[in-house]
Amino acid sequence: MLDPIIAFFQRVFAAIGRGIGMVVAWFLWPFLAAHGWYRDRSWIIKGPILGVLLLLVIFYGQFIYRTQVWHGFDPAFVQAYKFEERTVPAGTA
Repeated sequence: MLDPIIAFFQRVFAAIGRGIGMVVAWFLWPFLAAHGWYRDRSWIIKGPILGVLLLLVIFYGQFIYRTQVWHGFDPAFVQAYKFEERTVPAGTA
């Protein structure tokens, strides 16, 4: 009695898995094609490629570090503006 329902969900999840696999294959194909191209090349070609990849990893790591680690976080940031002491309304100079 539940076999058609189970078969339906198996087909749905198999289709989702196939779709995810195709997206991953589409994303990785340029890297695999490039690997085939520079696999037998000399260090004159491999060196700059590795250098660019290394710089990319370093700058991405720096970006993650700067955006995810708080430096000098002040929980009393709003109180530093002393809004209650201001006489000029916001937006006017």
